[in-house]
Amino acid sequence: MTDTEYLPQYGFTEALSYNHPKLKGLAPVAVAQFLNSGVYPKAGIQYARVKSDFTLFTWLVHELKESGNTDYFLLLRYTPEFSDRFSLFTQLELISALPSDQSLNYNIIQRLRLGGKWNKWQTGFGADFGQSGRSTFVNSNNLGIFLRYEF
Repeated sequence: MTDTEYLPQYGFTEALSYNHPKLKGLAPVAVAQFLNSGVYPKAGIQYARVKSDFTLFTWLVHELKESGNTDYFLLLRYTPEFSDRFSLFTQLELISALPSDQSLNYNIIQRLRLGGKWNKWQTGFGADFGQSGRSTFVNSNNLGIFLRYEF
């Protein structure tokens, strides 16, 4: 690690949205993203459709600071039941940070999950892929198993 690369990273994102039934899944959203590099307020629009075996959640938000990023997020989850206790678990996440400042890099992540769901536990194969750059991209990937619990 150096002072500028491979620093320990932390971050979490909190969102507040107004989901009125008349909006049919569309909602305005306010976001606060807390990273080791600072706090980033964002605002935009989201869409959510949640059923017992299918979830579609997406948002497009823009950072309110000068020269901020525009973030696009998509979560697709499909969990058809095979029995009372077991379901297939499939998930796709797309995360894109699109900078408005020409000196900053694009950061794009894809996460795939394929496995099984027993009660509130999910496990299976996971793959994370990332690209970062502007004209030339650095690629990264992480393949392995995942274990997840739904609270």
